[in-house]
Amino acid sequence: MNSKVDIIAVSNELPPYPQEKSRWFGKCQREKLRVVFSFFSPDGNEVSIPISSMSAYLKRDFPWVEVILEPVLILRDEEYYSPENYAKTIKELDADLIAFSIMSPHWFALEPYFTALKTEMPDLPILVGGYQAMLSQQQTIDNPNVDFICVGDGEYAMGNIVNFLRGSKEGPVDGMWEKLDDETVYQTEPHQIGDLSALPFPDYDIYAKNGSFEDVNTSIFGPTGKLVFPVMTGRGCPYRCTYCCNTPILDGWKTKKTFLRKYDPEEMVNELVKLRDKYNVEYFEFWDELFLSNLKFVRAFLEIYKEKIRLPFSINSRVEVMNEEFCKTAAEAGCHTMWFGLESGDEKFRSEMLGRKMKNQQIIDAAANCKNAGIHRLTFNIVGMPLETADNMRETLKLNRLIAPEYFFFVPYYPLRGTPLYERAEKEGLLLPKKKDLHFLSARNDVRFTLNMKECPELLTAEEYNDICMEMLAFQETNNRLRYVEGDKFVG
Repeated sequence: MNSKVDIIAVSNELPPYPQEKSRWFGKCQREKLRVVFSFFSPDGNEVSIPISSMSAYLKRDFPWVEVILEPVLILRDEEYYSPENYAKTIKELDADLIAFSIMSPHWFALEPYFTALKTEMPDLPILVGGYQAMLSQQQTIDNPNVDFICVGDGEYAMGNIVNFLRGSKEGPVDGMWEKLDDETVYQTEPHQIGDLSALPFPDYDIYAKNGSFEDVNTSIFGPTGKLVFPVMTGRGCPYRCTYCCNTPILDGWKTKKTFLRKYDPEEMVNELVKLRDKYNVEYFEFWDELFLSNLKFVRAFLEIYKEKIRLPFSINSRVEVMNEEFCKTAAEAGCHTMWFGLESGDEKFRSEMLGRKMKNQQIIDAAANCKNAGIHRLTFNIVGMPLETADNMRETLKLNRLIAPEYFFFVPYYPLRGTPLYERAEKEGLLLPKKKDLHFLSARNDVRFTLNMKECPELLTAEEYNDICMEMLAFQETNNRLRYVEGDKFVG
Protein backbone atom coordinates (compact mmCIF):
# COMPACT_ATOMS: atom_id res chain seq x y z
CA MET A 1 0.00 0.00 0.00
CA ASN A 2 1.26 3.46 -0.81
CA SER A 3 1.97 6.01 1.87
CA LYS A 4 -0.36 8.93 2.41
CA VAL A 5 2.16 11.31 0.84
CA ASP A 6 2.04 9.24 -2.35
CA ILE A 7 -1.71 9.14 -2.65
CA ILE A 8 -2.86 12.64 -1.75
CA ALA A 9 -1.87 16.10 -2.83
CA VAL A 10 -0.53 17.79 0.30
CA SER A 11 0.11 21.47 0.76
CA ASN A 12 3.59 22.74 -0.06
CA GLU A 13 5.29 26.14 0.13
CA LEU A 14 2.68 27.64 2.41
CA PRO A 15 3.27 30.84 4.39
CA PRO A 16 4.10 30.32 8.09
CA TYR A 17 1.11 29.17 10.08
CA PRO A 18 0.25 31.63 12.91
CA GLN A 19 -0.79 29.04 15.46
CA GLU A 20 -1.22 31.67 18.18
CA LYS A 21 -4.17 33.05 16.16
CA SER A 22 -6.03 29.73 16.10
CA ARG A 23 -9.21 29.57 18.17
CA TRP A 24 -9.27 25.81 18.21
CA PHE A 25 -5.79 24.30 18.47
CA GLY A 26 -5.63 21.97 21.48
CA LYS A 27 -9.15 22.89 22.63
CA CYS A 28 -10.21 19.29 23.31
CA GLN A 29 -8.24 17.57 26.05
CA ARG A 30 -10.69 14.92 27.26
CA GLU A 31 -10.02 11.24 26.67
CA LYS A 32 -12.70 10.79 23.99
CA LEU A 33 -13.13 13.44 21.28
CA ARG A 34 -16.71 13.50 20.02
CA VAL A 35 -17.40 14.28 16.34
CA VAL A 36 -20.96 14.78 15.10
CA PHE A 37 -21.49 14.38 11.34
CA SER A 38 -24.48 15.96 9.66
CA PHE A 39 -26.10 16.58 6.29
CA PHE A 40 -29.37 18.08 5.07
CA SER A 41 -31.97 15.71 3.63
CA PRO A 42 -34.83 17.41 1.74
CA ASP A 43 -35.88 14.23 -0.08
CA GLY A 44 -36.10 11.77 2.80
CA ASN A 45 -32.87 9.91 2.14
CA GLU A 46 -30.91 9.21 5.32
CA VAL A 47 -27.56 8.02 3.94
CA SER A 48 -24.45 10.01 2.98
CA ILE A 49 -21.68 7.81 1.61
CA PRO A 50 -18.94 10.47 2.06
CA ILE A 51 -19.82 10.57 5.77
CA SER A 52 -19.82 6.75 5.83
CA SER A 53 -16.27 6.75 4.47
CA MET A 54 -14.97 9.36 6.90
CA SER A 55 -16.62 7.55 9.79
CA ALA A 56 -14.95 4.27 8.80
CA TYR A 57 -11.56 5.97 8.55
CA LEU A 58 -11.87 7.66 11.96
CA LYS A 59 -13.05 4.45 13.61
CA ARG A 60 -10.14 2.50 12.13
CA ASP A 61 -7.27 4.92 12.74
CA PHE A 62 -8.51 7.07 15.63
CA PRO A 63 -10.10 4.81 18.26
CA TRP A 64 -10.14 7.74 20.70
CA VAL A 65 -12.69 9.53 18.49
CA GLU A 66 -16.40 8.88 19.00
CA VAL A 67 -18.44 9.29 15.82
CA ILE A 68 -22.13 10.29 15.98
CA LEU A 69 -24.53 10.92 13.08
CA GLU A 70 -27.23 13.58 13.45
CA PRO A 71 -28.56 14.64 10.02
CA VAL A 72 -31.26 17.24 9.42
CA LEU A 73 -34.14 15.01 8.26
CA ILE A 74 -36.53 17.82 7.50
CA LEU A 75 -39.22 15.62 5.91
CA ARG A 76 -39.51 13.45 9.01
CA ASP A 77 -40.50 16.22 11.37
CA GLU A 78 -40.13 19.86 10.33
CA GLU A 79 -40.62 21.20 13.86
CA TYR A 80 -38.26 18.75 15.53
CA TYR A 81 -35.59 19.55 12.94
CA SER A 82 -36.00 23.33 13.14
CA PRO A 83 -32.67 25.17 13.58
CA GLU A 84 -33.33 25.97 17.23
CA ASN A 85 -34.40 22.43 18.17
CA TYR A 86 -31.56 20.93 16.18
CA ALA A 87 -29.04 23.10 18.06
CA LYS A 88 -30.47 21.86 21.36
CA THR A 89 -30.06 18.27 20.18
CA ILE A 90 -26.40 18.86 19.33
CA LYS A 91 -25.84 20.55 22.68
CA GLU A 92 -27.17 17.47 24.46
CA LEU A 93 -24.68 15.35 22.51
CA ASP A 94 -21.82 17.37 24.03
CA ALA A 95 -19.90 17.44 20.74
CA ASP A 96 -16.33 18.68 20.28
CA LEU A 97 -16.81 19.24 16.54
CA ILE A 98 -19.77 19.25 14.18
CA ALA A 99 -18.96 18.46 10.55
CA PHE A 100 -21.48 19.04 7.76
CA SER A 101 -21.25 17.44 4.33
CA ILE A 102 -23.26 19.82 2.16
CA MET A 103 -24.50 19.75 -1.41
CA SER A 104 -24.53 23.26 -2.88
CA PRO A 105 -28.34 23.44 -3.33
CA HIS A 106 -28.74 22.91 0.42
CA TRP A 107 -26.38 25.69 1.51
CA PHE A 108 -28.89 28.46 2.12
CA ALA A 109 -31.27 26.08 3.90
CA LEU A 110 -28.51 25.21 6.36
CA GLU A 111 -27.23 28.71 7.16
CA PRO A 112 -29.88 29.26 9.90
CA TYR A 113 -28.65 26.05 11.54
CA PHE A 114 -25.12 27.43 11.81
CA THR A 115 -26.49 30.56 13.46
CA ALA A 116 -28.54 28.53 15.92
CA LEU A 117 -25.59 26.28 16.74
CA LYS A 118 -23.26 29.21 17.46
CA THR A 119 -25.94 30.94 19.53
CA GLU A 120 -26.40 27.82 21.64
CA MET A 121 -22.73 26.74 21.63
CA PRO A 122 -20.26 29.51 20.75
CA ASP A 123 -17.37 27.20 21.67
CA LEU A 124 -18.32 24.47 19.20
CA PRO A 125 -16.26 24.56 15.98
CA ILE A 126 -18.32 24.18 12.81
CA LEU A 127 -16.76 22.44 9.80
CA VAL A 128 -18.29 22.37 6.31
CA GLY A 129 -17.25 19.95 3.58
CA GLY A 130 -18.82 18.39 0.51
CA TYR A 131 -19.39 19.95 -2.90
CA GLN A 132 -20.43 23.26 -1.35
CA ALA A 133 -17.02 23.77 0.25
CA MET A 134 -15.16 22.36 -2.75
CA LEU A 135 -16.89 24.56 -5.35
CA SER A 136 -17.72 27.68 -3.35
CA GLN A 137 -14.84 28.07 -0.92
CA GLN A 138 -15.12 31.80 -0.38
CA GLN A 139 -18.88 31.84 0.01
CA THR A 140 -18.64 29.01 2.55
CA ILE A 141 -15.82 30.35 4.71
CA ASP A 142 -17.36 33.85 4.62
CA ASN A 143 -20.28 32.62 6.69
CA PRO A 144 -19.54 34.17 10.13
CA ASN A 145 -20.41 30.92 11.92
CA VAL A 146 -18.20 28.58 9.89
CA ASP A 147 -14.74 27.91 11.33
CA PHE A 148 -13.25 25.33 8.95
CA ILE A 149 -13.99 24.14 5.43
CA CYS A 150 -12.73 20.92 3.86
CA VAL A 151 -11.81 21.74 0.27
CA GLY A 152 -11.15 18.22 -1.08
CA ASP A 153 -11.43 14.57 -0.13
CA GLY A 154 -12.22 14.44 3.55
CA GLU A 155 -10.81 11.27 5.12
CA TYR A 156 -7.24 12.32 5.89
CA ALA A 157 -8.33 15.90 6.47
CA MET A 158 -10.67 14.66 9.22
CA GLY A 159 -7.79 12.79 10.77
CA ASN A 160 -5.78 16.00 10.73
CA ILE A 161 -8.46 18.09 12.40
CA VAL A 162 -9.09 15.68 15.28
CA ASN A 163 -5.34 15.63 15.98
CA PHE A 164 -5.33 19.42 15.74
CA LEU A 165 -8.21 19.81 18.20
CA ARG A 166 -6.45 17.49 20.62
CA GLY A 167 -3.23 19.48 20.24
CA SER A 168 -1.16 16.54 19.02
CA LYS A 169 -0.59 18.02 15.55
CA GLU A 170 0.96 21.45 15.28
CA GLY A 171 0.70 23.55 12.17
CA PRO A 172 -2.35 24.01 9.95
CA VAL A 173 -5.08 21.45 9.35
CA ASP A 174 -3.88 20.12 6.02
CA GLY A 175 -6.70 19.69 3.53
CA MET A 176 -8.76 22.50 5.08
CA TRP A 177 -9.13 26.25 5.40
CA GLU A 178 -9.29 27.71 8.90
CA LYS A 179 -10.75 31.03 10.01
CA LEU A 180 -8.37 32.60 12.52
CA ASP A 181 -8.96 34.93 15.50
CA ASP A 182 -8.42 38.04 13.39
CA GLU A 183 -10.95 36.75 10.77
CA THR A 184 -8.20 36.04 8.24
CA VAL A 185 -8.31 32.62 6.59
CA TYR A 186 -5.40 30.21 6.44
CA GLN A 187 -5.67 28.07 3.30
CA THR A 188 -4.18 24.68 2.50
CA GLU A 189 -4.49 22.59 -0.66
CA PRO A 190 -7.37 20.14 -1.17
CA HIS A 191 -6.60 16.49 -0.57
CA GLN A 192 -6.96 14.27 -3.61
CA ILE A 193 -7.03 10.61 -2.64
CA GLY A 194 -5.95 8.56 -5.64
CA ASP A 195 -5.83 5.08 -4.10
CA LEU A 196 -9.04 3.87 -2.51
CA SER A 197 -7.36 0.70 -1.25
CA ALA A 198 -5.71 2.87 1.41
CA LEU A 199 -9.15 3.56 2.92
CA PRO A 200 -11.56 1.22 4.70
CA PHE A 201 -14.90 0.50 3.11
CA PRO A 202 -17.68 2.86 4.27
CA ASP A 203 -19.30 2.45 7.68
CA TYR A 204 -23.06 1.71 7.69
CA ASP A 205 -23.44 1.08 11.42
CA ILE A 206 -23.88 4.82 11.98
CA TYR A 207 -27.27 4.76 10.19
CA ALA A 208 -28.81 1.87 12.11
CA LYS A 209 -31.39 2.72 14.77
CA ASN A 210 -31.17 0.34 17.70
CA GLY A 211 -29.19 -2.00 15.47
CA SER A 212 -31.90 -2.09 12.80
CA PHE A 213 -32.58 -0.46 9.42
CA GLU A 214 -36.32 -0.97 9.70
CA ASP A 215 -36.97 2.74 10.26
CA VAL A 216 -34.14 4.10 8.07
CA ASN A 217 -34.83 5.44 4.57
CA THR A 218 -31.77 4.20 2.68
CA SER A 219 -33.02 4.84 -0.85
CA ILE A 220 -34.75 7.48 -2.96
CA PHE A 221 -35.71 5.38 -6.00
CA GLY A 222 -35.38 1.81 -4.77
CA PRO A 223 -38.32 -0.60 -4.49
CA THR A 224 -40.45 -0.35 -1.37
CA GLY A 225 -40.69 -3.26 1.01
CA LYS A 226 -37.05 -4.25 0.58
CA LEU A 227 -33.90 -3.19 2.38
CA VAL A 228 -32.02 -1.21 -0.27
CA PHE A 229 -28.38 -0.29 0.41
CA PRO A 230 -26.60 2.49 -1.50
CA VAL A 231 -22.96 1.69 -2.27
CA MET A 232 -20.16 3.06 -4.44
CA THR A 233 -17.55 1.09 -6.39
CA GLY A 234 -15.33 4.11 -6.92
CA ARG A 235 -15.06 7.86 -7.39
CA GLY A 236 -14.87 10.20 -10.36
CA CYS A 237 -16.44 10.64 -13.79
CA PRO A 238 -14.51 11.28 -17.06
CA TYR A 239 -17.18 13.50 -18.62
CA ARG A 240 -17.32 17.30 -18.50
CA CYS A 241 -21.01 18.10 -18.54
CA THR A 242 -21.37 21.87 -18.27
CA TYR A 243 -23.89 21.80 -15.39
CA CYS A 244 -22.15 19.20 -13.21
CA CYS A 245 -19.93 19.75 -10.16
CA ASN A 246 -17.68 16.96 -11.41
CA THR A 247 -16.33 19.22 -14.19
CA PRO A 248 -14.49 21.85 -12.07
CA ILE A 249 -13.27 19.12 -9.70
CA LEU A 250 -11.83 17.15 -12.62
CA ASP A 251 -10.27 20.30 -14.05
CA GLY A 252 -8.54 20.95 -10.72
CA TRP A 253 -7.29 17.40 -10.22
CA LYS A 254 -3.48 17.45 -10.18
CA THR A 255 -2.84 13.91 -11.41
CA LYS A 256 -5.54 13.13 -13.96
CA LYS A 257 -4.72 9.43 -14.14
CA THR A 258 -5.85 9.00 -10.52
CA PHE A 259 -9.17 10.80 -10.91
CA LEU A 260 -11.16 7.73 -11.95
CA ARG A 261 -10.73 5.48 -8.93
CA LYS A 262 -12.24 2.04 -8.43
CA TYR A 263 -11.98 -0.58 -5.72
CA ASP A 264 -10.60 -3.96 -6.71
CA PRO A 265 -13.63 -5.85 -8.13
CA GLU A 266 -13.06 -8.98 -6.02
CA GLU A 267 -12.61 -6.96 -2.83
CA MET A 268 -15.65 -4.84 -3.65
CA VAL A 269 -17.87 -7.89 -4.11
CA ASN A 270 -16.54 -9.44 -0.91
CA GLU A 271 -17.54 -6.26 0.92
CA LEU A 272 -21.03 -6.46 -0.58
CA VAL A 273 -21.31 -10.05 0.61
CA LYS A 274 -20.49 -8.84 4.15
CA LEU A 275 -23.12 -6.09 3.92
CA ARG A 276 -25.72 -8.49 2.55
CA ASP A 277 -25.15 -11.04 5.28
CA LYS A 278 -24.76 -8.57 8.18
CA TYR A 279 -27.79 -6.40 7.44
CA ASN A 280 -29.95 -8.76 5.33
CA VAL A 281 -29.69 -6.42 2.34
CA GLU A 282 -32.12 -7.27 -0.46
CA TYR A 283 -31.16 -4.74 -3.16
CA PHE A 284 -28.09 -2.60 -3.93
CA GLU A 285 -28.10 0.88 -5.47
CA PHE A 286 -24.76 1.92 -6.96
CA TRP A 287 -24.38 5.63 -6.35
CA ASP A 288 -21.16 6.10 -8.34
CA GLU A 289 -21.06 9.34 -10.33
CA LEU A 290 -20.83 6.96 -13.27
CA PHE A 291 -20.81 3.23 -12.60
CA LEU A 292 -19.47 2.67 -16.11
CA SER A 293 -16.43 4.96 -15.86
CA ASN A 294 -14.14 1.91 -16.20
CA LEU A 295 -15.62 -0.78 -18.45
CA LYS A 296 -12.83 -3.26 -17.66
CA PHE A 297 -13.76 -3.01 -13.99
CA VAL A 298 -17.49 -3.27 -14.76
CA ARG A 299 -17.14 -6.49 -16.76
CA ALA A 300 -15.01 -8.14 -14.07
CA PHE A 301 -17.23 -6.85 -11.28
CA LEU A 302 -20.51 -8.00 -12.84
CA GLU A 303 -19.16 -11.49 -13.43
CA ILE A 304 -18.13 -11.88 -9.77
CA TYR A 305 -21.32 -10.17 -8.56
CA LYS A 306 -23.47 -12.61 -10.54
CA GLU A 307 -21.67 -15.54 -8.96
CA LYS A 308 -21.49 -14.35 -5.33
CA ILE A 309 -24.27 -11.82 -4.65
CA ARG A 310 -27.37 -12.74 -6.64
CA LEU A 311 -29.33 -9.64 -5.61
CA PRO A 312 -31.07 -7.06 -7.83
CA PHE A 313 -29.34 -3.70 -8.26
CA SER A 314 -29.54 -0.28 -9.91
CA ILE A 315 -26.73 1.62 -11.65
CA ASN A 316 -26.07 5.12 -12.98
CA SER A 317 -25.34 4.77 -16.70
CA ARG A 318 -24.81 6.67 -19.98
CA VAL A 319 -26.71 6.00 -23.17
CA GLU A 320 -23.44 5.92 -25.15
CA VAL A 321 -22.54 2.53 -23.64
CA MET A 322 -26.01 1.00 -23.26
CA ASN A 323 -25.79 -1.30 -26.26
CA GLU A 324 -27.59 -4.64 -26.52
CA GLU A 325 -24.60 -6.65 -25.30
CA PHE A 326 -23.98 -4.52 -22.21
CA CYS A 327 -27.65 -4.41 -21.23
CA LYS A 328 -27.88 -8.19 -21.58
CA THR A 329 -24.74 -8.67 -19.46
CA ALA A 330 -26.01 -6.29 -16.79
CA ALA A 331 -29.43 -7.96 -16.72
CA GLU A 332 -27.88 -11.41 -16.31
CA ALA A 333 -25.93 -10.10 -13.30
CA GLY A 334 -29.15 -8.84 -11.68
CA CYS A 335 -29.51 -5.27 -12.94
CA HIS A 336 -33.06 -4.16 -12.19
CA THR A 337 -32.87 -0.46 -13.15
CA MET A 338 -30.53 1.79 -15.12
CA TRP A 339 -30.57 5.49 -14.33
CA PHE A 340 -29.45 7.76 -17.16
CA GLY A 341 -29.56 11.46 -17.93
CA LEU A 342 -31.45 12.96 -20.84
CA GLU A 343 -31.36 16.40 -19.17
CA SER A 344 -32.91 17.97 -22.28
CA GLY A 345 -34.91 16.40 -25.07
CA ASP A 346 -33.69 19.03 -27.52
CA GLU A 347 -30.65 17.54 -29.27
CA LYS A 348 -29.05 20.85 -30.24
CA PHE A 349 -29.57 22.51 -26.85
CA ARG A 350 -28.29 19.41 -25.05
CA SER A 351 -25.12 19.35 -27.15
CA GLU A 352 -24.29 23.05 -27.30
CA MET A 353 -25.35 24.14 -23.82
CA LEU A 354 -24.90 21.02 -21.70
CA GLY A 355 -21.96 19.28 -23.36
CA ARG A 356 -24.01 16.10 -23.87
CA LYS A 357 -23.32 14.97 -27.44
CA MET A 358 -25.59 11.95 -27.71
CA LYS A 359 -28.27 11.93 -30.38
CA ASN A 360 -31.95 11.44 -29.62
CA GLN A 361 -31.89 8.20 -31.60
CA GLN A 362 -29.10 6.94 -29.31
CA ILE A 363 -31.33 7.65 -26.32
CA ILE A 364 -34.27 5.87 -27.92
CA ASP A 365 -32.13 2.86 -28.85
CA ALA A 366 -30.50 2.68 -25.39
CA ALA A 367 -33.90 2.79 -23.70
CA ALA A 368 -35.11 0.01 -26.00
CA ASN A 369 -32.03 -2.09 -25.28
CA CYS A 370 -32.75 -1.78 -21.56
CA LYS A 371 -36.38 -2.75 -21.94
CA ASN A 372 -35.58 -5.68 -24.21
CA ALA A 373 -33.07 -6.96 -21.64
CA GLY A 374 -35.69 -6.76 -18.90
CA ILE A 375 -34.18 -3.70 -17.20
CA HIS A 376 -36.26 -0.78 -15.95
CA ARG A 377 -35.33 2.76 -17.02
CA LEU A 378 -35.12 5.91 -14.90
CA THR A 379 -34.42 9.19 -16.69
CA PHE A 380 -32.98 12.35 -15.15
CA ASN A 381 -34.13 15.65 -16.64
CA ILE A 382 -33.37 19.30 -15.87
CA VAL A 383 -35.77 22.19 -16.45
CA GLY A 384 -35.38 25.96 -16.34
CA MET A 385 -31.79 26.06 -17.59
CA PRO A 386 -29.98 29.17 -18.86
CA LEU A 387 -31.28 30.19 -22.31
CA GLU A 388 -33.70 27.26 -22.39
CA THR A 389 -36.88 27.93 -24.36
CA ALA A 390 -40.42 26.71 -23.89
CA ASP A 391 -39.95 24.58 -27.02
CA ASN A 392 -36.80 23.03 -25.51
CA MET A 393 -38.77 22.02 -22.43
CA ARG A 394 -41.58 20.57 -24.53
CA GLU A 395 -39.03 18.47 -26.43
CA THR A 396 -37.86 17.02 -23.09
CA LEU A 397 -41.37 15.93 -22.26
CA LYS A 398 -41.94 14.66 -25.80
CA LEU A 399 -38.83 12.45 -25.74
CA ASN A 400 -39.75 11.00 -22.36
CA ARG A 401 -43.28 10.27 -23.55
CA LEU A 402 -41.78 8.43 -26.51
CA ILE A 403 -39.50 6.14 -24.50
CA ALA A 404 -41.90 5.91 -21.51
CA PRO A 405 -39.29 5.17 -18.80
CA GLU A 406 -40.51 3.32 -15.76
CA TYR A 407 -39.54 6.42 -13.76
CA PHE A 408 -39.46 9.97 -15.11
CA PHE A 409 -37.61 12.37 -12.80
CA PHE A 410 -37.15 16.11 -13.30
CA VAL A 411 -35.54 18.83 -11.23
CA PRO A 412 -35.10 22.60 -11.57
CA TYR A 413 -31.72 23.77 -12.79
CA TYR A 414 -29.56 24.92 -9.90
CA PRO A 415 -26.52 27.10 -10.75
CA LEU A 416 -23.36 25.48 -9.33
CA ARG A 417 -20.40 27.81 -8.94
CA GLY A 418 -17.35 26.89 -11.01
CA THR A 419 -19.28 24.97 -13.64
CA PRO A 420 -19.23 26.15 -17.27
CA LEU A 421 -23.02 26.59 -17.31
CA TYR A 422 -22.90 28.77 -14.20
CA GLU A 423 -20.27 30.93 -15.90
CA ARG A 424 -22.42 31.14 -19.03
CA ALA A 425 -25.42 32.22 -16.95
CA GLU A 426 -23.27 34.81 -15.18
CA LYS A 427 -21.96 36.13 -18.52
CA GLU A 428 -25.52 36.41 -19.85
CA GLY A 429 -26.62 38.27 -16.70
CA LEU A 430 -29.11 35.54 -15.78
CA LEU A 431 -28.15 34.83 -12.17
CA LEU A 432 -30.69 35.90 -9.57
CA PRO A 433 -29.44 38.59 -7.17
CA LYS A 434 -31.24 37.00 -4.17
CA LYS A 435 -29.60 33.58 -4.19
CA LYS A 436 -31.48 32.50 -1.07
CA ASP A 437 -34.65 32.26 -3.16
CA LEU A 438 -33.25 29.46 -5.32
CA HIS A 439 -35.52 26.44 -5.48
CA PHE A 440 -33.93 23.00 -5.25
CA LEU A 441 -36.67 20.45 -4.56
CA SER A 442 -38.06 18.18 -7.26
CA ALA A 443 -41.70 17.74 -8.15
CA ARG A 444 -41.47 14.46 -6.27
CA ASN A 445 -41.61 16.35 -2.97
CA ASP A 446 -42.75 19.89 -3.70
CA VAL A 447 -45.17 21.21 -6.30
CA ARG A 448 -43.56 24.59 -6.72
CA PHE A 449 -42.25 25.65 -10.08
CA THR A 450 -40.29 28.92 -10.09
CA LEU A 451 -37.35 29.74 -12.30
CA ASN A 452 -33.87 29.82 -10.77
CA MET A 453 -32.78 32.18 -13.54
CA LYS A 454 -33.92 35.66 -14.46
CA GLU A 455 -36.95 35.41 -16.68
CA CYS A 456 -36.34 35.79 -20.43
CA PRO A 457 -39.88 36.29 -21.74
CA GLU A 458 -38.74 36.00 -25.35
CA LEU A 459 -37.48 32.46 -24.58
CA LEU A 460 -39.50 31.16 -21.64
CA THR A 461 -41.91 33.05 -19.41
CA ALA A 462 -42.42 32.14 -15.77
CA GLU A 463 -46.00 31.19 -16.63
CA GLU A 464 -44.91 28.90 -19.48
CA TYR A 465 -42.32 27.32 -17.21
CA ASN A 466 -44.93 26.55 -14.57
CA ASP A 467 -47.44 25.24 -17.12
CA ILE A 468 -44.95 22.85 -18.74
CA CYS A 469 -43.72 21.67 -15.35
CA MET A 470 -47.32 20.90 -14.44
CA GLU A 471 -47.59 18.84 -17.62
CA MET A 472 -44.41 17.00 -16.61
CA LEU A 473 -45.81 16.40 -13.15
CA ALA A 474 -49.01 14.96 -14.65
CA PHE A 475 -46.92 12.69 -16.90
CA GLN A 476 -44.86 11.63 -13.88
CA GLU A 477 -47.97 10.74 -11.90
CA THR A 478 -49.55 8.69 -14.70
CA ASN A 479 -46.37 7.16 -16.11
CA ASN A 480 -44.18 6.19 -13.14
CA ARG A 481 -44.44 2.49 -12.34
CA LEU A 482 -41.00 1.50 -11.08
CA ARG A 483 -41.24 -1.47 -8.73
CA TYR A 484 -39.64 -4.80 -8.05
CA VAL A 485 -41.51 -8.09 -8.19
CA GLU A 486 -39.66 -11.23 -7.15
CA GLY A 487 -39.07 -13.51 -10.11
CA ASP A 488 -40.32 -10.96 -12.63
CA LYS A 489 -37.47 -8.71 -13.73
CA PHE A 490 -39.52 -6.35 -15.84
CA VAL A 491 -42.96 -4.98 -15.15
CA GLY A 492 -43.96 -2.66 -17.98
